[in-house]
Amino acid sequence: MKLGRATASPAAAATRHGWSASRITGLAVAAALAVALLPAAGAQADPTPEQAQKNVADLNKQMEVTTEQYNDARASLAASQARVTALEPRAKAMRAQLSTYQARLGQLAASAYYGGQQDVYSSILVDGSPQDAIARASYLDALSARQQADLDGLLAAKKTFDDAKAKVDQELLAQAKAEKTLRDKRNAINTDLAKWQTLAAQAGATGGGTGTGTRFTPSGHCVVTSYTGPASGGAGAALRFAFAQQCKMYEWGAAGPMTYDCSGLTMRAWGQAGVSMPHTARGQFAMFPKVSLSALRPGDLVMYGVPTIHHVAMYVGNGMIIDASTYGRPVAVRAMRYGDPIAGAVRPS
Repeated sequence: MKLGRATASPAAAATRHGWSASRITGLAVAAALAVALLPAAGAQADPTPEQAQKNVADLNKQMEVTTEQYNDARASLAASQARVTALEPRAKAMRAQLSTYQARLGQLAASAYYGGQQDVYSSILVDGSPQDAIARASYLDALSARQQADLDGLLAAKKTFDDAKAKVDQELLAQAKAEKTLRDKRNAINTDLAKWQTLAAQAGATGGGTGTGTRFTPSGHCVVTSYTGPASGGAGAALRFAFAQQCKMYEWGAAGPMTYDCSGLTMRAWGQAGVSMPHTARGQFAMFPKVSLSALRPGDLVMYGVPTIHHVAMYVGNGMIIDASTYGRPVAVRAMRYGDPIAGAVRPS
């Protein structure tokens, strides 16, 4: 390997630095051994198509789980932000009310301190009635006590409110941190996945098919078909919408109109029937009545992942589902049992 133009022989350089011949020999041997032990550039074997595809599949599953967690964190963060926003008008009103009570109490205290005793003496001198003066002083004391009681009640209510708001603020901070952590993790997986997608393509991995339901032309183009099954009502509306999204590509965190992730597709599809649901598979599973796999009806939602649910699809009938399956693949109809364990199913209503 050419390192540059030499300006002196090795022997001359060694002599100039005072190195002995034996030391030169020892260094040469050590250098030779070091070179021999270093891995050769590009010596690492390229992955086989099977290895590359397995890594892509593993990363896809990690991404699905992380995206579901990210969607959960994002929903919790939005809920906390909404709670903080809803509390603000009440906080503003309580601060104004507290300020008013404090001002009134301050005026009363100042009046009693500066003018109270003089007013008592004036009543005795002018009216000649100590009883009137005592009654007036008692009235001022009672008024002060009532004002103080009102203020104490307001302060207690404000403390309760401040404690509740502080708890929400803490939740908001924790959820913002969790959302950022999951976003960073998702970005890191995405970077790794892009590399392995490239290696898989170079290795000739096909990535498997999308099932036998959605049709593809010989050149690989996806064909959109209409739902013609027996489902009616809300389930029919949801399935017709889902079928119309065929061939649109998967994208993490997306809920249409051009790309979808798994829970984004089911959320939008059932939204056509007026049914609201969260943008997470776990949230959708928790929200609706459970149904057994033997009693599935078109439109039901089938959940995948044990022990952690990370994917959701919509049952079509005859053992088929439609879903936004994973990165690099379009929304398509495919077989319900495809490898990942089924966690259960629910029936939106």
